[in-house]
Amino acid sequence: MTMNIPSLRNLILQGNPYINDTAEALKLIDRIEHIELHAHTYAFYLNLQHSSFDIFDLCAFAVENKLQGVNIHIDAGNDKSISNYSPKKLRKLRNYLELHNLNINIEASSTSKKVISRSIHLANSLGSKNIRVYDRYKGQLNDIIQKCIKRMKNVAQTAEKYDLHFVMEPHEVLKSEELVQIIEAVNSPRVNLLFDFGNMLSTAEQPLEALETMQPYIKQVHLKGANIEAVEPNGFAQIGVRQGDDDLPHEMMLFKLLMLGDTMPQVGAFSLEQQVGYYAPPYRFENEPQDPFIPKRKPSKTQLHPKLNLDENLDLELKNAYHQVEFINKTLENLSNIASKELKEKQMADSCLELQL
Repeated sequence: MTMNIPSLRNLILQGNPYINDTAEALKLIDRIEHIELHAHTYAFYLNLQHSSFDIFDLCAFAVENKLQGVNIHIDAGNDKSISNYSPKKLRKLRNYLELHNLNINIEASSTSKKVISRSIHLANSLGSKNIRVYDRYKGQLNDIIQKCIKRMKNVAQTAEKYDLHFVMEPHEVLKSEELVQIIEAVNSPRVNLLFDFGNMLSTAEQPLEALETMQPYIKQVHLKGANIEAVEPNGFAQIGVRQGDDDLPHEMMLFKLLMLGDTMPQVGAFSLEQQVGYYAPPYRFENEPQDPFIPKRKPSKTQLHPKLNLDENLDLELKNAYHQVEFINKTLENLSNIASKELKEKQMADSCLELQL
């Protein structure tokens, strides 16, 4: 049963970027100039499922939009997925990536030995050093956390052996402080966190608060738009919409993430993961027990729009992907303008001081 919510802004905390001094302004401008934006297979979920669109088309999209890389899920596209690529086709894809100076991050949805082994093989074949993982467990929360710690410690050993880096994504069940607990228990520089713009909504967490908690360990980011739907009792569902058509504090989150890291950027890649039509029910609730039971869950998926035919759905998904590139570029431009304004005001203040002297 859903409840009408008067305004999303009553539920999502907002914030405005604030630059303290010239050094921060210069830092922000530099981070924007060197940001690494990636195309993501999830943004083309329907096309990968229902059309001839394939991983090479994803890479072509990245090249066309002057992105710096791609994030490829190992099973994206089912029969067309890179998991089904022959050694010859993997070499062809790697050659394409290298020809167009595209970086690549690998993504998987499990930490089982089988999936980790396959992910490592694909990462090595395609020249990637970065793999994203998460797990879907059922049971008591404390037991799930301990299972995750054990699994991620095994992942850390594997990462060291193969000179790889893994990030764990908060995938709609674990809260930010629980993810930090896992990462700190694993205690490996090769195992960190991915920050997703909307997944914390299904855990009844505020985006900016989750970012603040996770920030010491954030190495990758999924950019997307999401609305929330209040669901009884005391939970929130995540609904994928176009980025900018929602009330997530996109500019503030992007600003905070860009500024992470003192001398070098802490975040390695910002992936464009627009998923209009995605739905994830609530898995955590306000006023829940200290050690709640997490039920068995199926993967959340992007659904076809019921009022559009298949071709219209596929065309709309492509348009939404282009829109996200435009939205992010505009947001980065706005942030750059904020930094430039700070620099001009400082220069004017210095000029006035010189005249007074």
